[in-house]
Amino acid sequence: MKSIIVLLAMNFMMMSTVLGQKSELILTNKKTHQIKTLKQGKRIKILKTNGEKIKGKLIIINDSLVSINETTFSLSEIEKIRIKTLFSKIAGGTVTAGGTGFMTLGSLLIAQTSPMGGYGSFFGVALGIPTISVGILIAGAGIAILASGKNFKKAKWDYNIRFNEP
Repeated sequence: MKSIIVLLAMNFMMMSTVLGQKSELILTNKKTHQIKTLKQGKRIKILKTNGEKIKGKLIIINDSLVSINETTFSLSEIEKIRIKTLFSKIAGGTVTAGGTGFMTLGSLLIAQTSPMGGYGSFFGVALGIPTISVGILIAGAGIAILASGKNFKKAKWDYNIRFNEP
């Protein structure tokens, strides 16, 4: 019984050592020497030098190889790395929701004034259509913000891998 407990304890310690290693992709700005770290498991989008685009979770294999969606390649094959920032997620969602609100308001304005007939219906449509149009533009801007993020191009950033010991 003691040997089983000792084996389980040793197995747990070995697993925590292996799983405790946090590898990071280090991005260093060539001009300002600013450092940005991307931890293993971070969702990123890669543009390779051959033009291929890959997006998914970052998995670090060794000091020169990374893998995304079961595609393994070297750091030298990466032309650009793009990540979505917290700002783009929050601001994009807020702006998109605001645009959707304007579209809903314009639709309600038209729907509520249509049964009135005459001038009421005319003014409802005259105000509702521009409100819907503004809503479409605002929602489009929000979607653009959501889709954007921070780009790290090879021409301006160096890519390196760091292994952190637990």
